[in-house]
Amino acid sequence: MSATHLGPLNTVAGVIPGTGRKAEWPCLDVYRMRDGKIEKFDCYNSATILLDQLGVLSNLEAAAAWGLIRARLPHSGVDFELQGL
Repeated sequence: MSATHLGPLNTVAGVIPGTGRKAEWPCLDVYRMRDGKIEKFDCYNSATILLDQLGVLSNLEAAAAWGLIRARLPHSGVDFELQGL
């Protein structure tokens, strides 16, 4: 997928205002077919790649403030987890 982030990006953690950045990230499209027609469609994308290209992951303090991540530094006992998008 590719896009330019011009407007708000709604996530379960809140809204990320438009950054104006261009991003390209991989996704996997899964179709369930029945009688030659699409019955169900799911798109699984790499949110971590998208968030990195939007500059969210390069500023972990801001990402944590948005509730998008929890981080664990090696040997610190704190987990790194990307919250659902």
